[in-house]
Amino acid sequence: WAAPHESEDGKARPARVVPDERVRSLLLLNPATFWFVADSLKEVRVPILILTGENDQIAPPAHRQTVVDGVSDSGSVRHKVIPRAGHFSFMSKFPAQMVRPDFPPSQDPPGFDRETFQPALFACVGDFFMQTLR
Repeated sequence: WAAPHESEDGKARPARVVPDERVRSLLLLNPATFWFVADSLKEVRVPILILTGENDQIAPPAHRQTVVDGVSDSGSVRHKVIPRAGHFSFMSKFPAQMVRPDFPPSQDPPGFDRETFQPALFACVGDFFMQTLR
């Protein structure tokens, strides 16, 4: 959909989801699903892995549920909550000069170490794609 600030007339519009045979699985990291409207995901028919942060303050659990409820087969959706992770915790660690409180993507909730988490993230994502892209 085009959000009101993204369209010329300032009105939101649903966007048609067009299936593409090249897309055989999807990885969604803390998906923000504000723009999905009823039935917009019903044509999505591929395995989906959703990883969400336990402490995500931007995309709450209802966003994941939008995907689960919106696809034609909710059984094709796998979901894993990452303890202590925030919205930006799936991103690579930033250089030291970019880590500061006024730059939210560089910040994680207390007790979460993104650098330590990265190998587990890569393994989880790799396993999912190995299983779904065979």
